[in-house]
Amino acid sequence: MWKIPFTFFIILSAVISGLLFWQWDAYSKELEQPADMENANQRISIQTETDILVITQKLSGLRGKKEIHFVLPSEVISWKCLLEDGSECGRQEESETSLKPDSKGNIQIQFTLPIKVNEKAFLFNQWLASFSNVQVTETKVELIDSTKRNGTWVMGIPLKGNKKLDLIDYYVFEGQLANPSLYWQADSLLQEEVDRKLMIYSEEEGNLHPIFNSLQQISNRPHVSVIITNELQEGNGNGIMITRPNIKPEMIEKKLLYSLLKLKFENLPMEQSWLVDLHVSLLLNMESQISKSNQAIQELKSKLTEKELESYLQTFLSEETLYTPPYLDEVLAGVTGKQTSFFDENKNEDTKLIPLYFLEKRNISVKGKVQKNLHIIYMGDQKLFPFEETLSSLGFQVKVLSDHETLLLTKGLNSYRFYVNQNIFIYNEEDYGLLENPLTMINDTIYIDYQWLTSLFNIQIDEDENTVYLKESTH
Repeated sequence: MWKIPFTFFIILSAVISGLLFWQWDAYSKELEQPADMENANQRISIQTETDILVITQKLSGLRGKKEIHFVLPSEVISWKCLLEDGSECGRQEESETSLKPDSKGNIQIQFTLPIKVNEKAFLFNQWLASFSNVQVTETKVELIDSTKRNGTWVMGIPLKGNKKLDLIDYYVFEGQLANPSLYWQADSLLQEEVDRKLMIYSEEEGNLHPIFNSLQQISNRPHVSVIITNELQEGNGNGIMITRPNIKPEMIEKKLLYSLLKLKFENLPMEQSWLVDLHVSLLLNMESQISKSNQAIQELKSKLTEKELESYLQTFLSEETLYTPPYLDEVLAGVTGKQTSFFDENKNEDTKLIPLYFLEKRNISVKGKVQKNLHIIYMGDQKLFPFEETLSSLGFQVKVLSDHETLLLTKGLNSYRFYVNQNIFIYNEEDYGLLENPLTMINDTIYIDYQWLTSLFNIQIDEDENTVYLKESTH
């Protein structure tokens, strides 16, 4: 298991609201695309001037000949269409919102964005044009800085290299995000590469490598640049997270881990977002402030072996499939070898936690006949049979009273009365006390443990590889 020092858990929803700050390219490719969707490579050139950025954006590899609609950033001062040689296209109207690829399958536009001369830092999240029905598979950015050379440029895709020349600073970034965020700060920041997917920028050097063990086990995670600064308020962008210098490294890990795990779930409704918190708390071995998360963690820890839980978490991190609650149950079934619906039944935060149990895969045969609608569940060391269905199939008349906690059974001259919440039962009008309650209520269904089924009702239970057999004992 991961050994991470315990710290008190601050409410994730308050601290990291809006932390879905990048696209996960590997996942977005799996989503259904329109029939006319095209793939394209993107090349960006940025040149700095005193109060503007001059941005040239080029898409290449387009195969269609239809005009492609696009939307410019709202702050754009002016724009123009460019030909391959850099000259302007034919007369363009400022209000035009679509362009046709040239004979080589390229579209190229140039536009200017304003920047404040005396700003100490800025973050651009939506600073590129977006094109309809175009899936950008690769982005390369060349940045030529002649006016802000004492500062630091950061993007939401990896920095491939930079050089300080006599008159300019030259940066190259390259990655898969279609619209990576762009950040600049007037100070020269130190860089610490945790691994090829995580870069830390800060004013002070620090060794954060051991803190991010859990992140490094996530399969195919996207690149992110973490900027630790006081120059800009905490915020997030596509592939960028800005946070304060006084933040604990463990909290950075929580924020990143939450956001990465959030992306492993497909269109997760708000009422199911607690599942992300649950897995963050499990991975970091810390208490949650979401009550249901703590209850679920205790269920998993008490019903699974340490090896099974570790295997589940490792599989959870390494799978590239988008997760849903039923798929989490498949992962859990894969490591335990037992079928369950734990996550699907508990998916909404405001419902009472249903205990972790597993379904018997074998057929259930009663008096020599397979019962298709009868099931057995395993909860810890207990083997549980649905009370009403099992006893009915064995020839008992079963009636559940309106309080849903009292059960009446009759067969021949014998009668029974059971109470869901009491360690007693009445047999032929005589009271009997038991050391424990033979009944268990799970998800509005009443179950009885197999040992009480055999001892109280004289039922014989035999098993082989494919079937569990129930019949009345002749002894």
